[in-house]
Amino acid sequence: HLMSHAFFQSLGFLAIGAIIHMLGTRDMRKMGGIRKAMPITFALCIVVLFARTGVPPFASFFSKGLIVKSLISTGDLAIVITIYAAIALTFAYTLRFTILTFLRKESPNVLKVNLHEAPKIMLAACIVLAILCTAWGFLANSFASFMHVSQVIQFSEIFSFPTLIFLVVLFIGGFPVYLYYYKMDSISGAFKKAAMPLISVAANGYYLEQFYDRVVGGGVGRISKGLGSIENDVLERIPHFASSSITRITNSVHSSFDWVVSKTLYLLRDRWLSDEERSSQAVEGSLPSYLVVFLVGVLILTVMLLLTIWM
Repeated sequence: HLMSHAFFQSLGFLAIGAIIHMLGTRDMRKMGGIRKAMPITFALCIVVLFARTGVPPFASFFSKGLIVKSLISTGDLAIVITIYAAIALTFAYTLRFTILTFLRKESPNVLKVNLHEAPKIMLAACIVLAILCTAWGFLANSFASFMHVSQVIQFSEIFSFPTLIFLVVLFIGGFPVYLYYYKMDSISGAFKKAAMPLISVAANGYYLEQFYDRVVGGGVGRISKGLGSIENDVLERIPHFASSSITRITNSVHSSFDWVVSKTLYLLRDRWLSDEERSSQAVEGSLPSYLVVFLVGVLILTVMLLLTIWM
């Protein structure tokens, strides 16, 4: 199934890319009626439609059949219903693409474009993939043998009862799309009127963008604004507060240090002046005594010197 899925998905991407390349838009509402101008691309998209949904004898019919069988063998009815619902929806949206792009009336955008087929190199790759989408189912047994997988596909399953159920599921998914988008304009108009709320929801993209803008984007915006306010009002004030506090502390320490140094110098000065005054007073009071002692000493030395000379 991975191989068949790779083939039809690649074909779908290339074919849709060719359409977008020619029309210059991805909006299917601006397409329509290009089947005559691009018949090869139309045929390739029909192959995509059948291969993607698993219409026999395309490759995905056999691979999806194996998947459905394995799910049925589990006995879980919910899983089986889910896989059939997925198949119906796959056929529905692929058929819608085919009708809107190729089968409806040309849109004004299409009338303005000189339509023709995509370049040959693109078509060549698409044709190779279309052949693989068609022939891969018949080569599945050979591929299984090459991969040493014990799985045999019975081609008689195309005409089996499960295939009938499968086709009924495709009808359930595709017939309402066929009526609404292609065949019955009156029913389409009445259905549009009745389903206008749902159509409005779908046209507005299920309001996901509005939800994102208002809830997600708005919430993130409000959180960012709050964080910005915190940054401006709180975080940016912290450095100013810290710097001003450090400045005040520094000035206080500087003033205290100046006061201590000044007081210390004053005390040393006062102490030095008091010692000097006491020294001065002591010297002034004993000066006559010093002179008397000095003169007596000089006299004694003189007498001793004279006696030494006479002797």
